[in-house]
Amino acid sequence: AAVLALEAGEDVSAAPIRVEVEPVYVPIQNIVYKLLGSSAMFETESAIDAMPSFAGGNTISYSRVNFDFEKMPAFVAQVMQMAAMFGAPQPAPGEGPTPQEVVGQFTACLGKSIQMVQSLDRPISATSMRQVVAIECTKAEEMENLVSTFGAGMGLEGRDFMGHRIYAMDPAMLGMIAPVPMDAGSEPYALGLGSGQAFIGTESAVEQALRAAGDAQGGDIDPEMQR
Repeated sequence: AAVLALEAGEDVSAAPIRVEVEPVYVPIQNIVYKLLGSSAMFETESAIDAMPSFAGGNTISYSRVNFDFEKMPAFVAQVMQMAAMFGAPQPAPGEGPTPQEVVGQFTACLGKSIQMVQSLDRPISATSMRQVVAIECTKAEEMENLVSTFGAGMGLEGRDFMGHRIYAMDPAMLGMIAPVPMDAGSEPYALGLGSGQAFIGTESAVEQALRAAGDAQGGDIDPEMQR
């Protein structure tokens, strides 16, 4: 709002002008949703495939979405531009790869499918429920090199598991990176690379998925779990 400060009888042309700028609130989620919609990263059409082998007999929920990861770097660049408009610090030129370039290196290793599997171990207990996300990984070796390079700074510790590779993260470190409701005593989260997928979930869930992924016959859902 522009406010004109005048004294009685004062010449308007000589009056000082005080400009008050009211803050403008723009919810960040509105920006993200708009950018996601405009970049059309979600693919809606997909052929009906058999259940993946890592969806074992204890699966109680399975879902799949298609996502165009190739458009992620452009999306990140748009977000960075938006953030700059609100005064967020930006990386100085020449200080290394830009965020969109780093994202591009990772997304170049990914396919287009994201699968989510929720399972329930028996006997049922407080720790029976497991959930894992599987992202199609078309370039496993390149992805492993990238995770090894960038993962050290995120507290990722790599190890071999049944011919695959698992990178576990301490829950305390994960809480510093993302606002997740975990404490230092929680089970570590992990990234597992194997069988053409990048599995993300708790360490035990990722191990279970990698173990089940060795079954080339595909998943076999327990009929009792479908009720």
